[in-house]
Amino acid sequence: ILGVVVLSLILSLRKRIKRFEFGNYGAWRAAHAVLGTLGLVFLVSHTGFRLGHNLNFILMLNFLALSILGGASGLVTALERSGRSGALMLKKLVTLGHIVLFWPLPALLLFHVLKVYYY
Repeated sequence: ILGVVVLSLILSLRKRIKRFEFGNYGAWRAAHAVLGTLGLVFLVSHTGFRLGHNLNFILMLNFLALSILGGASGLVTALERSGRSGALMLKKLVTLGHIVLFWPLPALLLFHVLKVYYY
């Protein structure tokens, strides 16, 4: 799961660093969506879709909310391209939520891994 999450961050590099301007942006976005979906598949296989307790519960909720907002961001982007009014503002809100929910993920994953190896 961690490897898929790290690979999906390549889209962020593509958007923010000039050296990573190779390839079609649409293809990068599609790869990001596929990797996000693959991360969900790995998450279900790793947990059996049990939410867990304490730290694991928070990590699971964060990952699920991140995935839901990521999917919503893709959907709103498609609506925006079809010319739907108000889609741009909704896209900004959903994308911001997706980014904000990502920030605690590395710390939660770190503590999850440390807890597993500690016990």
